[in-house]
Amino acid sequence: MKYLYTTLIIMMFSVAGFAQPLVGTYYVGTADTPQGGDPDFATLFDAVQALHTEGVSGNVRFLITGDLEENQNVFLGINTDGSTITIKPAPGVNALVTFSSPTANSNINGAFVIGASSDDWDSLVATSNIIIDGSNEEDGTLRNLTFTTSSNAATSNYFRILGSSSDVEWRNTSMIIGQESFEVLLISPLRRNDTDWVPTNVTVANNLLVSKQTRTSSRAINIWGVTGTGFEAPQTVPGPIFIQNNDIQARRYGIWLREYSGETHITGNTIEINEEGTLDAFGILVENSLDTNTKFTISGNALTKLQGGGNIWGINLRAGGVYDLHNNSITGFEIAGTPTALEFYGVHVNTPPTPQTITVNAYHNSIVMNDLVAAGDAGWRYRGFQSNSNARITVDFRNNILINGDNSAATSFAYYQFGAASSVTSDYNNILVANPSSANTFFGRLSGSGGTNLLTLQAWTDETGLDVNSSSILVDFADESKLRLDASMSTSVELKAPRLTAVTVDQAGQLRADPTYKGSHELPESTSVGQPGDVASQFILAQNYPNPFNPSTTIQFTLDSAADVNLEIYTIDGRRIATLVNEVRSAGTHNVTFDASNLGSGMYLYRLTSAGLSLTGRMTLLK
Repeated sequence: MKYLYTTLIIMMFSVAGFAQPLVGTYYVGTADTPQGGDPDFATLFDAVQALHTEGVSGNVRFLITGDLEENQNVFLGINTDGSTITIKPAPGVNALVTFSSPTANSNINGAFVIGASSDDWDSLVATSNIIIDGSNEEDGTLRNLTFTTSSNAATSNYFRILGSSSDVEWRNTSMIIGQESFEVLLISPLRRNDTDWVPTNVTVANNLLVSKQTRTSSRAINIWGVTGTGFEAPQTVPGPIFIQNNDIQARRYGIWLREYSGETHITGNTIEINEEGTLDAFGILVENSLDTNTKFTISGNALTKLQGGGNIWGINLRAGGVYDLHNNSITGFEIAGTPTALEFYGVHVNTPPTPQTITVNAYHNSIVMNDLVAAGDAGWRYRGFQSNSNARITVDFRNNILINGDNSAATSFAYYQFGAASSVTSDYNNILVANPSSANTFFGRLSGSGGTNLLTLQAWTDETGLDVNSSSILVDFADESKLRLDASMSTSVELKAPRLTAVTVDQAGQLRADPTYKGSHELPESTSVGQPGDVASQFILAQNYPNPFNPSTTIQFTLDSAADVNLEIYTIDGRRIATLVNEVRSAGTHNVTFDASNLGSGMYLYRLTSAGLSLTGRMTLLK
């Protein structure tokens, strides 16, 4: 009898929901999964609801075992108290998660929302340590997880990082919109009831983002603050936010920093814009920053297609801030339809809102205005780099490649400077107009009183005083879409420039020599040429092992003969942080241990140098 009583008490507590907080690994999916047996949760919605109901007592991993149909929108907002919640495919699984709710949320838009526990503004939660990882391997980089919305889903159902979401990583996934939604991924800071809710340390990395092509004004990544009744501009500047190494395909906006933007790093992304109509379109657009001292890093991006039937910008900067514009390549302009007027720009430094200021450090960018002819030779505007005339604009333009092709149908300029009110320095660039005999194709112009359309570098220098040490030669590219220099350009001394301390790597992460090559790519350094007795023919730098690693790894290199060797560690932006070897080493294979206990997670470079030759490798620290 006593046993029966105890059993009944246990059953009552179980039915009432007094379960243990979640900790460890749980499987999400249908029955008879590759792991065998029934999963712990049938849907992602069920798994996240358990988090909200039971809480967590340690790290939690949800492993998706197969395709999921999510007919209810998912809200993930929880105080993890230092624990980490990871959502990823089970080992070896490729999973498609389809959000198919035909009903829009009542308050907070989104199909999958991080930062709130339900569709209620009072459910905002400071949510941290969330990892969405689409790789089905530990520390992998393949995109084995796809998030999509069905064609009949509500138009406001998309993917969202909301409010005070911190230390959030969304990586290695495909995000594909299947219905007529504006957004693919929306990041939203806000201020409500005198409280700031802003994202910090958010990373969106190595994802494929595809907007709905038939949706006018669709955008891939949008940082847009919540506005309207009951909401104000935050007093805390958001960030840092890292948007890196993504493949972006959007109709009208690739990356749009629209409202309440703060420190943002846009690095290593490939962007295609496919605007089919005449609306303004942008690869990267920055506007409405909260602070004129906000730091924006726009580096290593490849804008490979810029299609439009109206006005289109590769990069448009029209918010106050300090911009490091490094190692970007911009080309692939295309005309859509039969427009009556066009304005195409590679980079446009626009006038900021009063009283904000813009400072742009434009170093090592490659901009090629490929040949275009508008239907019916319509009158239009085509410019590679343009800076507006305003005393609150400062531009430093160095070590860039800027080429205006044969664009006789347009009034086109490689470099267009509105007036003399802004502060502009420009030098050590390679700026070329391919067909200076054309009636409409020009090198540059300093507009305003007395400004003329200039055909040559010398004329430009004479009128503006700029680019005294610049060149104007034809450049061959091995990769026409990302503007990687052809090896034949290694003999062109005109393409060499002093290395800048601010840019020590190129678009591919290769360390730059001094002097360095102009433009977004450094030519590979030779490892086969050396003086006898300096370095032998076998000069090998192996991939570190293990990789990824935590906290230590081994770097191996091989020499055929004794040589003075230097082995150094750099951050991905080229800052040297350690010297492991700086001495003469004997012939043979050498193993060197690198201990990164005092460093944070991320990618690092290791560089082996000897007798003027160098080799570089990449390694990843994951803690």
